Amino acid sequence: MLHPAFDLRYISAEEGLGVVATQFIPKGTMTSVETDLDLLLSPAKMEQLDRAHQELIKKFGYRKPTGEFFLDWDHARFVNHSFHNTEVFTTYEFGLAVRDVRFRSYWRFYI
Repeated sequence: MLHPAFDLRYISAEEGLGVVATQFIPKGTMTSVETDLDLLLSPAKMEQLDRAHQELIKKFGYRKPTGEFFLDWDHARFVNHSFHNTEVFTTYEFGLAVRDVRFRSYWRFYI
């Protein structure tokens, strides 16, 4: 689940929807947390899904270091995964801002 200071906005025809900061968020702020509503699938369970659902999870989710597939239930699934990250996700299933997030800046996440 994302920090409440993020909102889903239309970015462009090329990028589609993206997560944008609605206020300044200082470095070190807890910005996201995994919840029981998120979807976590083993590779075996992923293979059992039809192709359309597999593609949806691959597009909006990511693969954890454990090999499981993860899909956020909220707007976090629209976060841009980038090497110029704004957040780092900890082993304790929550994310922290690794730099200040300016108002109206795009939210970027690194796995």
